[in-house]
Amino acid sequence: MRALVAPGVVGPRGRMFWMQSFDTPPRVQSLRANNRLDRRMAAIKGRRHRSGVSQAVALQVRVQPAQRAKAETAAAALGISVAAYIDRLLAEEVLDEAGRPLWWTQPVPADQEELPLKSA
Repeated sequence: MRALVAPGVVGPRGRMFWMQSFDTPPRVQSLRANNRLDRRMAAIKGRRHRSGVSQAVALQVRVQPAQRAKAETAAAALGISVAAYIDRLLAEEVLDEAGRPLWWTQPVPADQEELPLKSA
């Protein structure tokens, strides 16, 4: 039950307002705004629903605009989101015994030997 503390109280600037024992005014409660906002976001047309993402974590990276466009084009052609595309791309990645991708050809700083420096 809604209990009004003091109906019709005049505020500091001469405005009338209702003092209530709760924060939301009755007019707003009657709109049922919360029910409208609790609905799920609409699916994107043509995109498959992705399951198994309840334990997914965020991965944020910065890439060149051309690489982003390439990922968006591939994901759109497959009918999936860019996130699902990147997730699958990483899942299919083949790594060597050191945990590096097989296609990586550049030297890795950790593998380089330390230069022999003369101690003074």
